[in-house]
Amino acid sequence: MALDKLPVPTEQLEANDQGATFLAKMTAIFTATKNATIAYNRQIDSHQLATSEADRAREEADRAALIVLDPLLQVRKLLMDDPLCRLFTKSALSPVMAGNLTVSRATPASFIDTYGGVKQAPIDQPRLERNGYLFEAQSTNLLLHSEDLAAAAWVTSPQFTVNTDSETAPDGTLSADAIIPSDGFDSYNSGICSQTATTTPNATVTLSAFIRPVGNVAAVRLQPYSSSSGNNASLTVRLSDGAIIGEAVAKGTFSNASATVQKVRHNYLRISLTFTSGASNSITCRWFPYNDDLTPFIGDGSSGLAIWGAQLEELPFPSSYIATNTNPVARLSDEIKLPAEGNIPCESAGQSVVVNIDKKHFIEGAEVVWSAGTIDDDYRLYFVTIAGQTVLRFEANRVEIAERASYDLPTQSLSATVVVTFNGSHATMFVNGELADSFTTGKTALDILTEPVYIGSQGGTGFIAQQMHISDFRIYDFALNADEVKFLSGVRP
Repeated sequence: MALDKLPVPTEQLEANDQGATFLAKMTAIFTATKNATIAYNRQIDSHQLATSEADRAREEADRAALIVLDPLLQVRKLLMDDPLCRLFTKSALSPVMAGNLTVSRATPASFIDTYGGVKQAPIDQPRLERNGYLFEAQSTNLLLHSEDLAAAAWVTSPQFTVNTDSETAPDGTLSADAIIPSDGFDSYNSGICSQTATTTPNATVTLSAFIRPVGNVAAVRLQPYSSSSGNNASLTVRLSDGAIIGEAVAKGTFSNASATVQKVRHNYLRISLTFTSGASNSITCRWFPYNDDLTPFIGDGSSGLAIWGAQLEELPFPSSYIATNTNPVARLSDEIKLPAEGNIPCESAGQSVVVNIDKKHFIEGAEVVWSAGTIDDDYRLYFVTIAGQTVLRFEANRVEIAERASYDLPTQSLSATVVVTFNGSHATMFVNGELADSFTTGKTALDILTEPVYIGSQGGTGFIAQQMHISDFRIYDFALNADEVKFLSGVRP
């Protein structure tokens, strides 16, 4: 839009203008200038209004069913913004859904929130962590009095002082104990703070605890053992930054040692040591203040370790913390289900399911991400691990083995957007926007489903996912095209 030029006032002052003549000419010049300015501003307002309307028109056009983001990329943005069902956003558990979402877990359970604090979720309440909503199978903490090192279940050398409830714990309460070796005391070679737990022979177990330094201690050493101190696993961690010094080591009848370190609030590290025990049916768990040059720490009478949340479980990774008192305590599995009606299309030639998964640990056998339908004729996305090798699979009919898409995990972890689509009789699986596999289902339309859709298990009864996070779950009543799959997976041209 072209703007008219600002007109120049026609009235002109002369050198000899005085008095009333001067005043009259000045008033005329001022009035002409004011009127021209008002007219000019109106042109600007009209231009801006037209520009805003044009912008709105373009935005509406962009929201049309088809947007061309690139000459070779076609994405139906309006349709993608309107899923039939959507779960697990940060702001809401089920922002788009027909009927009611059912969250089941028969016990309370802890989690580490998005700010790094340890929180407790009541029975039947979901747990939102940094990587998404947490799903876990059952596990049991075999150590007693997990927050009370002064209890009789813990054996503490006389040269150690246990200051009970003297330190702020990772959950913000004053409930962590400090173990302080005496002045001049070699806490590694002469004293221990330990507890012996009964375990399954030759089991793979994980010892974990939340630990931070008190005073001048630089590191901590974990060294569980069984039968004799020669059968052990060991791990040393620098407490200032969580660095593992050297590596996790297994000796004697112990094997396959590995470790993880996670930073949480109040300057704690959740330190875990995983290993396979020997033929003994018991493990003694212990830790020592240590130096970061791998030499024993000599006590000064005021420095030591704050320890909270000690846990030993028969899993090849640390699960969420389980508080105990006088007996071992089990945390039961998570289950989420939603009704099929209104959430998953049936008798339809098109469907897509999108799920954002973060999974770092696997066990031998099958672990289901989601499932729908009956046990004999269902749709499911699941992991299967055999001899340490994991495959992600999508099945449209368990009776027919051929009706399956597979994706071999390049490493024993997966953080990905996984999309499965059904278009007529063809099913396709994508991982992070890339085609993984496809197959012909032998069906021209989906079955009518009466059973709920389950997240984290097969029909709520089996193949429970041991530990995973889901940060988004969507169901569409049409088949996404390859460009739309890339778009939802965060892949841009």
